[in-house]
Amino acid sequence: MHVTFFFVSFFSLILASKGRVIDPAQVASSNEKISQADAGAPRLPIYDGQCDPPFRPMKGSKCYFLSYGTFERSWQTAQQLCRVLHPMGSLAEFQELEELIDATLFLSNDDHDCRSWNSPGPWIGGIEVGDSNTFTWASTNSTIQNYNWAEGRPNSASSNDGIALDCSTEFKWIDLDNSMELPFLCEISPNPPAPPGHVLRGLISSENSASRPHLKQ
Repeated sequence: MHVTFFFVSFFSLILASKGRVIDPAQVASSNEKISQADAGAPRLPIYDGQCDPPFRPMKGSKCYFLSYGTFERSWQTAQQLCRVLHPMGSLAEFQELEELIDATLFLSNDDHDCRSWNSPGPWIGGIEVGDSNTFTWASTNSTIQNYNWAEGRPNSASSNDGIALDCSTEFKWIDLDNSMELPFLCEISPNPPAPPGHVLRGLISSENSASRPHLKQ
């Protein structure tokens, strides 16, 4: 299938961990995971109440909200708006390789051919330390270990750059001035599955949904 081919190609890219190229066996394992996921093989299934609106679920993963087609903001404002959408919201961070896999799958399913993207983006939660070309995850200030930079990146001349994913290069990473207004990708952790016979605690009632803050374009 077209999507499967994309992810086989994606995980043939050079991904680095702690400054070293990931072992080829790990890449092969990742390819197998993606093929299984695309075929509907067992992973944590999507379940009712997994994600609070407007976040959307992924199998075995976090919940995501993509602002593309709605609004674009600077990196800092995007981070703030993720928290407006949900108290635990933030720009997406990939502490584990599997999270990077799942987020790329989410974005590819949304628009694999990039036909609707007229700008780079979306922003994710990585930020540069000064002008050092060293990047950290904003929530923990931990140095990013798993990354997927586009060729020649990072290379921006500005300081405190944000990280954006570029659809035109199969969502490889690019560093950009954090004041640029781009789409952004927010994430939250999923609600736990409700026990059989219990009311789903993660669902938001229509009344509560109506009171949730709305973002202005």
